[in-house]
Amino acid sequence: MRSKKTTALLVIILIILILLLLLRSCVGFPTAKRYLKRVLHRQPAQVENVVQTVKKEVKPAVAPKPVAKKKAKPKKTKKKKVSKPSPKRAVSKPAVVKEEPLEAKSNPEENAQFKNSSGFRPFYVYHSIGNKYNHYYPSGKMGNMGALQINQAWKGNPKVGETCIQVVYNAYSDGVAWSGMYWQEPANNWGNGNGYGFNITGSERLSFWARGENGGETINAFIVGGIQGSNSEDSDSRSIGPIELTAEWEQYIIWLSDADLSNIIGGFGFTVTRQSNPAGCVFYLDNIMYE
Repeated sequence: MRSKKTTALLVIILIILILLLLLRSCVGFPTAKRYLKRVLHRQPAQVENVVQTVKKEVKPAVAPKPVAKKKAKPKKTKKKKVSKPSPKRAVSKPAVVKEEPLEAKSNPEENAQFKNSSGFRPFYVYHSIGNKYNHYYPSGKMGNMGALQINQAWKGNPKVGETCIQVVYNAYSDGVAWSGMYWQEPANNWGNGNGYGFNITGSERLSFWARGENGGETINAFIVGGIQGSNSEDSDSRSIGPIELTAEWEQYIIWLSDADLSNIIGGFGFTVTRQSNPAGCVFYLDNIMYE
């Protein structure tokens, strides 16, 4: 029995030696020796893990497929609707309303408008009946008040617009031998507490048109200002006359360049006398204005 054991042990030793020689020829003896120690002393669980790790198939890494980029669809641009230009309509220009609608039928000088050096705009006493530019009221009768009649809506042959002022003086009327009229602001203002007139500072003249019914009618005076009352009065006064009228329209001027026009109650006036018109008279006035 001992010989068999000894023989078996020798065989095992030989086998180990043969294996060592083989390993030495391949990887060198020291290396093989170290590898055998590492294998012999490794725990069974770790050996199994190594075996399993070796058995695992190492799959080659597959490069990810390139993601195909979606081509961006071109944005649809909405076509702007181009509106065709509509044919131009004829635009009617608004009518310009002139404050001084002068009508000259015979004498071209009658159309010439006075240019005020200070830029003062025309200020009407009378343009035509009911005109919005009219100022002052024919309320200031003087002298023989019953001898005078005034019609501001006379339509017979006006100088400007559709109407003019007709004045009829009756020299046979009982009373004093003269008559007159003031255009006042406000009406019936004689300076005794009825307010103040207009400030017409900047005006250089008062112009008006006049004609007689037959020619030869005499006006004693045409007047601007001159009213004096207990509470107020005209700041100044000017007048022209006597004037003998013709049967045709003529323009007359009262110059005011050096006058104080800060308070004018009596915007316009006239006087006639029996002595100058013993049979009475009829005359006409139109387009009375400060310029």
